[in-house]
Amino acid sequence: IVGMGSNTYGVESAANQYFSTTAKDVTLAQAASLIAIVQQPNLHNLSDPKFYPANKIRRDQILNAMYVEKYIDKKQLDEALATTIESEVHLSAPTSGCLHAIAAPLACDYVTKLITASPAASTPGLPPQLESLGATPAERKANWEIGGYKIYTSIDLDLQKTAEDQLAVQTPSTEDRFPLGATANSVEVGTGRVLVMAQNKVFDDSLEGAKDPTHSAVNFTTDFPYGGSNGFPTGSTYKVIDLANWLQTGHGLGDLVDGASGQNYKAASFTAPCDPGALADFGPLKNDSGGGGVMTVKNALIGSVNNAFMQMAERQDLCSIRDTAIAMGAHRADGQPLTVNPNSILGSNEQAPLTMAGVAATIGSGGLHCDAVIVDRVVDPAGKDLPGQTRTCNQALTSDIAAGTADAMVGSMTSGTSSPGNPRDGIQIGGKTGTSDVADHVWIIGTTTKVATSVWTGNILGHTSLRKMKNPITGSYYAGTSRFNIFKAIMTQADQMYGGDKFPAPSAAVIGGASSTVPNVTGQSPEQAKALLESLKYKYQDGGTVASALPAGKVVDTDPGAGTKTPTGATVTVFTSDGSLATTVPVTTGLTRQAADSALVAAGFSLANVTYTWLAGTPTTVCKVTASNPASGTATSKSSAVTLTVYGLAAVPANPNASHDPGLTVCPR
Repeated sequence: IVGMGSNTYGVESAANQYFSTTAKDVTLAQAASLIAIVQQPNLHNLSDPKFYPANKIRRDQILNAMYVEKYIDKKQLDEALATTIESEVHLSAPTSGCLHAIAAPLACDYVTKLITASPAASTPGLPPQLESLGATPAERKANWEIGGYKIYTSIDLDLQKTAEDQLAVQTPSTEDRFPLGATANSVEVGTGRVLVMAQNKVFDDSLEGAKDPTHSAVNFTTDFPYGGSNGFPTGSTYKVIDLANWLQTGHGLGDLVDGASGQNYKAASFTAPCDPGALADFGPLKNDSGGGGVMTVKNALIGSVNNAFMQMAERQDLCSIRDTAIAMGAHRADGQPLTVNPNSILGSNEQAPLTMAGVAATIGSGGLHCDAVIVDRVVDPAGKDLPGQTRTCNQALTSDIAAGTADAMVGSMTSGTSSPGNPRDGIQIGGKTGTSDVADHVWIIGTTTKVATSVWTGNILGHTSLRKMKNPITGSYYAGTSRFNIFKAIMTQADQMYGGDKFPAPSAAVIGGASSTVPNVTGQSPEQAKALLESLKYKYQDGGTVASALPAGKVVDTDPGAGTKTPTGATVTVFTSDGSLATTVPVTTGLTRQAADSALVAAGFSLANVTYTWLAGTPTTVCKVTASNPASGTATSKSSAVTLTVYGLAAVPANPNASHDPGLTVCPR
């Protein structure tokens, strides 16, 4: 385990690398040169001729000390001292370390970090530890350094090669206009076994690799303790979590929401009891497509409509959404807690691509989340079989909620934003895209009932829009094609190898959903109307006063009107009375028709709204009013219709619907 320069450890490895031989076959001069390295491995190693002089000085000191202690005689001393370093060095390419792995070097490094890293035990999303190598991190690290173990991983080398080949073409590591990164991760649904762990940068943890922009020692697919990455904002891929929580809290895919672009949001319209300080006003919020309007929640996911999901969040609890996310395996790559500000529902939390593949797998498995595991089994130095990582699973969602979420994701893959990544090979697949605010990160996640995959493409540093940058190999914009082509190629092969079933159908309750009916609040005070509307999750808006016979300040009407089926969360405008049309029907009984008309006009009525019915009268009653409708003394509106019943001559028919009323001839105005 002693350092021998660069990435070389142990005298056997050093003898092989520097002299192309074994430790038992080195010459006396070579043996002394190896021991000379130990004092200062970075300055005395034999990887470069510039280190030879320093090695020779130390080598010769060791040889003289051996002669003094009588380990060698004078002849041996003289021969060894006369040997030049150049004549002894015969370099061979190093073969140890993940840098030199024949396949999947990134996965190799992840396994190494999994064994040797010591993240805080409280870190969210901590993968199951490989206890076969020891009960504690220190014990595991010590056994690993001694060596002799064989580690068998879950990586599917055929799928891995497909992913690596696609990444090389669709997201070339040679892109020199900005630091382009890309990853692909696949996990087995229902077990969490990692099948693919690949990225566009060549894994290289050597000092030389740090100088090559096409290489990287950072594993961008996983969390910071296991690769050095702090993750990336997940964008709208996070909406599958929002939707799962929506269905968990009794809502449905058929609920209507207003997804109109450009809406503003107030902090007070959200709830986050776990962190009230995270709430803030924001807006106007744009939809990525610019569209919107009233739609079902299912269509909101299919079209990835930002404002629709923000309206849903107003009727949910942001802390509850976070808890659903944690249950589904979501966690920040930097180890910090998931934030619960309103923008979090649009994917502002930075997460690892492997994490999002696990979230998709949770939906594909009927709601069962399994932590990612990559070590299937271990063989110890004595040849004894030992278990791999312990599989840790939890039922994050009920099967019905998972089915409802999958149903919307299938829509996204069939006719929505994810459809360019659909293999269309007969295996049902659900998916979801994600795009950061300035398109500096783009995603697609998806799952069948057997395999789930996530593909991230983005900026390692900076904020260059992938919508503005074309791939020099394919000639297509990175945002529009790369993620889809990588995902499609992987899932096409995965479907051939692993198959897949239809997702279970969600229940009627999950599919159905229901909009509320605007209640009748006429005659109520604005305060009463506001309380009732907000209890039904509508937004109250004051429409001002209108001319009305109701007492001033009372509600006259709403828009939409009472009885209208309207999506909860929509705005209902409430209009109140100014009292200007209020009046009382005057006494008209016993008056002549002309006097009655005058009394109505004096009370504010229009003669255009006055009609008559006729009864056969006598000479003493002719042309006198016998009744009115509404009755005298009734409070009503000046715009209301009034009907007077009048006595006429016996020959006058009681025919109020006649086009020419003979009664008016007998009793003219």
